[in-house]
Amino acid sequence: MGSCWVLCICFALFLSRAESCQNPGDLIKASSPGDIIIGGLFSIHTNVKYSHLPRRPEALVCEGFNTVGLIRMISMIHAIEEINNSTLLNGIKLGYDIYDTCSDVTTAVQATMELITNSSESCAEPHCKNTVVVPKVKAVVGCEYSEISIAVARVLNIQLIPQISYASSAEMLSDQRRFPAFLRSIPSDKHQTKAMVKLVNMSGWNWIGTIAIDDIYGRSAIELFISQSAPMGICVDFKEFIPPVISDTIMNNIIELIRKEERVKVIVAFASPSFMKKLFQAFEGEILDKIWIASDSWSTSSEVSALPNLNNVGKVIGFTFQSENPTSFYEYLKNVKINVENIFLKEYGARVSGCSHHTGDFDSCVSNYTLDLCSLLEKKQETQDTKEEFLLRNIRPYPAIIFNTQLAVQAIAQGIHDLCKDGKCHNPKVISPWEKVISNCSDSCAKGQFRKTAGGQHTCCFECLNCTGNHYSDPMDMYQCLPCDHHTEWSLPGDAECSKKELEYFMLSDFFAIALLSFAAIGVALVCVIVVIFIRYRETPVVKASGGAICYLILLCLFCNFVCSVFFVGEPRNIICQVRQVLYGLSFACCVSCILVKSFKILLAFNFNPYVQAVLRKLYRPVAIIIGSTGIQVLICTLWLILNRPHEERVPSERTILLQCNEGSYVAFGVMLGYIALLAVVCFVCAFKIRKLPENYNEAKFITFGMLVYFISWVIFVPIYVTSTGKYIQAIQLVVILISSYGILICQFFPKCYVILFKKEHNTKDAFLKNVYEYSAKTANNIVLPNGLPPDSKPTAKEEDSAFYKTNPGFLADETSVQVRANYIQRESFRRILDNTFPRKRVASV
Repeated sequence: MGSCWVLCICFALFLSRAESCQNPGDLIKASSPGDIIIGGLFSIHTNVKYSHLPRRPEALVCEGFNTVGLIRMISMIHAIEEINNSTLLNGIKLGYDIYDTCSDVTTAVQATMELITNSSESCAEPHCKNTVVVPKVKAVVGCEYSEISIAVARVLNIQLIPQISYASSAEMLSDQRRFPAFLRSIPSDKHQTKAMVKLVNMSGWNWIGTIAIDDIYGRSAIELFISQSAPMGICVDFKEFIPPVISDTIMNNIIELIRKEERVKVIVAFASPSFMKKLFQAFEGEILDKIWIASDSWSTSSEVSALPNLNNVGKVIGFTFQSENPTSFYEYLKNVKINVENIFLKEYGARVSGCSHHTGDFDSCVSNYTLDLCSLLEKKQETQDTKEEFLLRNIRPYPAIIFNTQLAVQAIAQGIHDLCKDGKCHNPKVISPWEKVISNCSDSCAKGQFRKTAGGQHTCCFECLNCTGNHYSDPMDMYQCLPCDHHTEWSLPGDAECSKKELEYFMLSDFFAIALLSFAAIGVALVCVIVVIFIRYRETPVVKASGGAICYLILLCLFCNFVCSVFFVGEPRNIICQVRQVLYGLSFACCVSCILVKSFKILLAFNFNPYVQAVLRKLYRPVAIIIGSTGIQVLICTLWLILNRPHEERVPSERTILLQCNEGSYVAFGVMLGYIALLAVVCFVCAFKIRKLPENYNEAKFITFGMLVYFISWVIFVPIYVTSTGKYIQAIQLVVILISSYGILICQFFPKCYVILFKKEHNTKDAFLKNVYEYSAKTANNIVLPNGLPPDSKPTAKEEDSAFYKTNPGFLADETSVQVRANYIQRESFRRILDNTFPRKRVASV
């Protein structure tokens, strides 16, 4: 104990001598001689102890040992020794002067002043003001914190002494006009925050909280993060700045803020490891489930990573700097011995020795171990164990701190070497994985929705509303919905895409269409069968009495009517729309014209009034009637096609596009149908007048029925067609066409086919003549004389027949012979009537 007191007295005398020599006293340092001295500034201690407000300059006392700062210092020494042992500088030896900044700006500035002067005494001499001071060091490695580096850089700018920082990342330091001598071995915060913003954006987070230390580094980093994230649509809910001295009130406010903002799942923190440790410890026992994005200042801190139940506060995604394999440094560290020349290593050894039997947290013990100077000097001659396992455990989380520090030293050495020739360095790349987590003020809007910003200052808080009908949104999180093309697309409310409108028309697959086409096919087949029957029995009286070539022309027109049904089914095209109406109009007009000719012919054959017969003979021109009647229809259709032809039309509805034929000019369409109706009316009137004919010649009755079917079907069609819409409007017209065609086919040809096939006894010449004779006799008996009395006598049918064939031998029982026979009977009847009515004049012979 006596020797301890002696040493303390000696150290006190040393301090008093130092105080009397310099302003507040010399700073402790670690040094090594060399041809070129490199300065080093490291935070060996965490803070400066202020027991009271200083009233005069006094020596600063540092406390809180920083193991990471010690490792940085050792890595600088290791790098210098490696360079000295290499051939890089050709025998030039590098030395160093290393000072402890104690994580304090004032201490760092004082240490910088020590570095740029040759000796502490020289600054007190008057000639210092007017003489160029030759700096003791040629370059400085440091500092750790951006705020300290900025203060140091301003001092070094005076002499333009190069400064290479291994950890200061504030963007302000990139300004070469303000800090022309400042360099660094790490990227600025601009790149780190850019990487953070990219991570947040790729992860889909847009509701973020921020915490930063209240200094140049923290504020600069937060401002950079916000300015880079805003264009990405990322909103910051809160930004809290931590003062250097944190009171319980400030800490509690931050804790309550984090608890209150439950929607914030991601927090970006530019803070010190000690603060983050205190913050996480405050949440002990709680499950926050947050994502913490750590800056390089604490991302790999063992203080934080060693906390128990760290997972309860969430996951930590950190950013650190590139590094290379520090294996050689590990080997160097194992061989480091405590020596008198390095006061910092001696202090570390004393702390490790004092904590060797400590059962609690060894890291905390080393950092906070109380060590007085007497105790340190007492162990001067002892060999201390460096506890390299402890140092290695502190290094492994921080591989970049070694690399960045050594890179700074190598840059200086390379600069010296480049005075002779050029060189280069190589940096490996490191890829770190991350996990996707959701942190949004509002959930993302799904496809088919759009953002409606809620009240407040942040655009990241919104509600998701479904797009209205015929609008869509794709991709997610759109601010407005896009309209669908209303001509071809549609969508339901909340749809993510527009659906193509389906084409709707009277398709071949439709059951109704299949049924109608089946009836049309049956009609075609019946026409063909009738043609075959008529050709087979063409020499029989029934076929001869049907009109000959006109009969076959009617069948051809009916065939065309049935065939045109195909054009009313399927997808409409311009040519189809035009062909179907024209084909139907011409074929039906021709068909009715032929029936009209037959009506005239029958009327002429069985009308016994000579005056009416004379008129009918003048009007009866079969070829002219057919060609003229059909020609008028051709003219109507031609004008229709020229002026306003039918065409394909697309009628969009909510979900479909109706594909139909627009008739172009509905006036022309009505004229075409009206003209056919006019022919049918004339035909009906003629047939109605001669509806009572002999049984085998009673065709007028069936013509009347056929025309009635036509009238009824088209009278029903017109109002339905005018008031209906949709794809089945074409089916309505097709139904009417089939009904009217079947009406003519059945009424005109089915009775004849029935007689030909099943009543063959009626299909003979004698049977036909017998019916004609009976009809003629009946007609003669019904003739009333001018005096109101019937004729007195008349010949029998056989007598009339005998008289006719005596006068006209060689006649057959066809329609022509019947007409001639009827005329003969007519003449004879009128002759008798006149003979019995008017007395003969007696003419005297001359």
